[in-house]
Amino acid sequence: MKFKLTIAIFVLAGLALPAAVAGQNGQFSNKITSAPAPKISVAIEPSDGDSVLYSPLAARTAGGEMEALVALALRINNQEDTAIKLTKVKVSFTGAPKVADVFYETNLSIQPNKTARQDFDRTKNIILPFPPPQGIKLELTFNGFSQVTISKPLAAHVNPVAEGSYLFPAKTSDLGSGEFWSGASGHPGSNQRFAYDMGVVGWDSSKSEWTGLYQGKSGGKNEDYRVWNKPVYAMADGTVISCKMNEPDNPAPGQEITGGGGNSFVIQHGPDEKALYAHMRAGTINAKLCQPGQTVKAGELLGRAGNSGSSSAPHLHIHVVRMNDELRPLLFRNINVVERQKVDPNDFTAPWVSVKGKALPNGLSEGPDLPKRPNSIWPAPTKPMKKITCASLNSDIQEINAEIKDLQAQLQEAGPSQKGPLGNQIKAAKAKLAALKAEAEKLGCPPKA
Repeated sequence: MKFKLTIAIFVLAGLALPAAVAGQNGQFSNKITSAPAPKISVAIEPSDGDSVLYSPLAARTAGGEMEALVALALRINNQEDTAIKLTKVKVSFTGAPKVADVFYETNLSIQPNKTARQDFDRTKNIILPFPPPQGIKLELTFNGFSQVTISKPLAAHVNPVAEGSYLFPAKTSDLGSGEFWSGASGHPGSNQRFAYDMGVVGWDSSKSEWTGLYQGKSGGKNEDYRVWNKPVYAMADGTVISCKMNEPDNPAPGQEITGGGGNSFVIQHGPDEKALYAHMRAGTINAKLCQPGQTVKAGELLGRAGNSGSSSAPHLHIHVVRMNDELRPLLFRNINVVERQKVDPNDFTAPWVSVKGKALPNGLSEGPDLPKRPNSIWPAPTKPMKKITCASLNSDIQEINAEIKDLQAQLQEAGPSQKGPLGNQIKAAKAKLAALKAEAEKLGCPPKA
């Protein structure tokens, strides 16, 4: 899906250091050439000041290999009296394990005494084995100057909220039978590379595939999408920074009539991080919370997923940044994930991965809407239970009916001391029967005589 929402995320955090000083941890060093190094200062993001931060990714399947996502951007201040041009960036890593160098060709001109930003798109993401090497080294090449080298440690990001990671913004109780959330790391766009665009999928037996559409639907209407109108919840305690609630829904997928995040919240979570919850459905934003300064509790309802703003189809967009808009990884806890194609549509068995303090597994895109390796997400610490079908529901209903008849027969013959307990059992069985019938109606099961 495409997104036009642009948020400035990289802020100059480094101090100006003499380019001729050799050293580690952000100090600059020169290769010995006839030309001096340019007088510059460089900030690498995301960074905590001492280390470059990476996003630790959950494994795709139980027993699988974890990975680390490195997504870089540079802010360069030119202290020369003339313009300079960055033409190449070499990224290498120090320490075990050994990984290949990465080269970025650039064409960034920086005017005298000005600062410019070098962003990179998703194709420049670096996926490392986990645990990754201990350090990262950048070698910057400028026209007419010696190379500038910056070395920093690598460190995993920890979100500044409870347990160092966020709750998932959805609940299993709001999913229909056989539905899962879907999402992956590797968001398109240079400045949202740790963001997620998330939907809901279910099994289409007529096509023998997992899909974000309800069975028999074409995708031409917002209501065709399973994610449409799903509740969205706060991922942590926080304070509302801004909120929009009166943006119109795009009338249909592919028909954008407004831009930006649409109906959305920006909420500060923890002392130095804020989250964007975007593209929610018109008329569903929690009006009580939609004002700056309002306190929000983890798990509190914000609104419902929709298709407002710069959105090509119904979905939920979320990402976090620092309060000064520097990009940050978004880690989750208390969920289960697995590569979608590993899920058995008949009983949901799969090599599920229990996630705590990790980002969603990587998903490289093969098109605007479909990642190559999408993930199914079960937003609960326990693994999903066996799939509920019309056949299984009708079988359970028959068993409960038989149980009620048997209990009623026992009641007719019971003595005074037994009538009370038997009556309570019948009452509980009838309540269970009513719940099963409600579930059958929700699934559209044909009624049984």
